Amino acid sequence: MAVWLLDRSPNARYSVETIEFILIIILNVLLTIFISLPIALILGHFIETVVILFASYILRQYSGGYHMSKSWKCIVTTVVLSNVIPYIHVSSNAVLILTGLSAILAAIYAPSRIELDTVIPKSEYKYLRILSVQIIFFNFIFLSPVLAVTFMLQSISLIRFPHKEVITLG
Repeated sequence: MAVWLLDRSPNARYSVETIEFILIIILNVLLTIFISLPIALILGHFIETVVILFASYILRQYSGGYHMSKSWKCIVTTVVLSNVIPYIHVSSNAVLILTGLSAILAAIYAPSRIELDTVIPKSEYKYLRILSVQIIFFNFIFLSPVLAVTFMLQSISLIRFPHKEVITLG
């Protein structure tokens, strides 16, 4: 598809790899939406799933997070989580605790793993961290259980564990 698009754009300034990357992102988003929302409609939690998809997308843009090794894994995970989270019931106190913990994790780890996904220089990352925390803080106004769980999962994906070097003998 990228080659086809570039063949039809003689003045294009982008490489095949760049176009492929953009197409993968667009297809991921569209497939996730077009699979998640009909399932949510059938299950009766359409609005909650829209909120989950929108909130996680917005927070992820500023905070970054773990990347799946294959785009289909990302799609499946997002579809499943966006349709399971509405069934997770948490108390008012748990909403406050999850929102607070999410903000702390974002303050410590955001942005995470965005180096290849942004043109924003590292010197500006502190602003991405602040925006991430502010987005999460909105849930102290809404007190939404769906947002609390969504933000917590996104914030957990920010954590980077050090790689252990494995030495094999023989």
